[in-house]
Amino acid sequence: MVRLPVKYLVAAGLVVLLAGCATPADSAEPTEPPPGVTQSAATTSTPSVAPSPSADSVTTSTPAAAPDCSVVNCVAITYDDGPSPLTNQLLDAYIQRGAVATFFVHGPKVANDPATVLRAFDAGMEIGNHSSNHPNLTLQSADVVAQEISDTQQEVAKVTGQAPRLLRPPYGETSATVNQIAGQQGLSVINWTDGPADWENRDAATVVNLTLARVRPGAIILMHDTHQWTVDAAPAIIDGLRQQGYELVTVSQLIGNPQPGQFYTDGQAPA
Repeated sequence: MVRLPVKYLVAAGLVVLLAGCATPADSAEPTEPPPGVTQSAATTSTPSVAPSPSADSVTTSTPAAAPDCSVVNCVAITYDDGPSPLTNQLLDAYIQRGAVATFFVHGPKVANDPATVLRAFDAGMEIGNHSSNHPNLTLQSADVVAQEISDTQQEVAKVTGQAPRLLRPPYGETSATVNQIAGQQGLSVINWTDGPADWENRDAATVVNLTLARVRPGAIILMHDTHQWTVDAAPAIIDGLRQQGYELVTVSQLIGNPQPGQFYTDGQAPA
């Protein structure tokens, strides 16, 4: 297998524009799938999608020790824009299966629902920074960028005792300046490899099929824990990825040692 190297971009003035989050103008997500992937992927056989059990009935399973993703096939599932009223249902699916994911959160939402963030952290999930108010950081002053990042750093640290190591810039848009400010706060900048475009594909079966069709070793997959269909898809996605031979890991585990100020869209994969 060909090694898929970790990617990073640090060229001065470069603005990275990747589809995946809502546009600032109207909060609608981009409507085009990633290059080279058509919507026909959604017509593959449909895995069963079962609702997650209630929190009171969840049987927990301890996540396994992190694998060496340079040796085995790993994937990092990420969820943006939480915590939301749906996040605990999503956590049920991961905890029941002993799986992990990475949650990129907003500071004000963390302050409003610290118990959910602490539950995720205690279950082995990675908590990342998704800014406080979801602005396009490339259009803000340096002071505003620093404040957007630092406010969420502080809110997460209050809850978990640890400030995040990862920043996902809103709308996937970043620049050399944003990367530098993130680095000054100890953060790597994380976008994504691919995803099921769950803002426009609004049923669980399609989200499952597209995720399983688009995955590859070392991939960082973008989803949102604000959509019921995405949460409903989680059990089948976890089970389906494992059936394909993937280990589910956090973003930091996938990359290995993410460096502050560096930009990543994927992680390690076997040679």
